[in-house]
Amino acid sequence: MDKQYLKKRHNVWWVRMRIPSDAKEIIGKNEFCRNLHTTDIYEANIKKHKEIASMLEEIEQAKRNYEGMKDKLSKEVQISKYAEYLQQSTVSEGDRYDYYGEKDYSDDHSIVLGNLLEGKLDKLFGSKEADAILHSDDPQWEGKEPNSLAKKNFIEAHKLTDQSYSPLSLVSKKFLAEESKSLKNSSYRRKKTHIEHFIKW
Repeated sequence: MDKQYLKKRHNVWWVRMRIPSDAKEIIGKNEFCRNLHTTDIYEANIKKHKEIASMLEEIEQAKRNYEGMKDKLSKEVQISKYAEYLQQSTVSEGDRYDYYGEKDYSDDHSIVLGNLLEGKLDKLFGSKEADAILHSDDPQWEGKEPNSLAKKNFIEAHKLTDQSYSPLSLVSKKFLAEESKSLKNSSYRRKKTHIEHFIKW
């Protein structure tokens, strides 16, 4: 029996689909997961097609929105969004294990994420400005001073590549993505508003 896109949870079938990276920033989560309200695999296979079609439509619309939006975002915001994306994609992978099957607590992954972020910085600002942002604190630096806002923003974005750093705004996104699977729309919006007010406070 075909189980593609299907996942069983508490004996009930759900339809699940991963969201591509160029749609994640608009949709705000890594995957769709919707309850099919049936325990029967045959019925689930019939019901899933309507949900999959709806999900694909949302993904295509998000891709169009992303293409229209990314050129309008400031470079500073693009760096922050990219850092958020890096952290969220890492969190979704779960625990990492080494060659021997032991949990990997090394900092190598944070270094990789930091390098990816620096590459994005170079691409957006150019190598001269990127060097100034990265190295102007060095006492031997002789180049021009970087844009202070860009530097401050990059420092904040770089914190997101540290796997132990989990700002409330990002944790709340992950939490709300999980909650959206089980809450009514009105309850979800109310909870989201309360959390946003708390973060602002």
